[in-house]
Amino acid sequence: MTIINTTDKDFDEKIKGDLVLIDFWAPWCAPCRSVGEMLKSIDAKLGEKILICKHNIDDEPSVPTRYGVRSIPTLLKFSKGELVDTKIGATSESNILEFLNTKKD
Repeated sequence: MTIINTTDKDFDEKIKGDLVLIDFWAPWCAPCRSVGEMLKSIDAKLGEKILICKHNIDDEPSVPTRYGVRSIPTLLKFSKGELVDTKIGATSESNILEFLNTKKD
């Protein structure tokens, strides 16, 4: 699959899949760029198993406000439109993969 950009208008439609990862980021954020590169690698590995989306908090501020995003990078994991987990801050690719594969009770 390809990483796509979301907007405040299309966000709710994009998160309806089985497994969707949203990366809240901004172009000026160095840790966000690092996580973005890791997400490209993860996208290549997981392909059709996940939809990875990037949401620019500067250009599209309504959704981050709705979900209480206060620092970036912030990753939100959705399943069928429901928020199932959150990871805040830069981390390693292996930690992101573990985050994606962990089921939260």
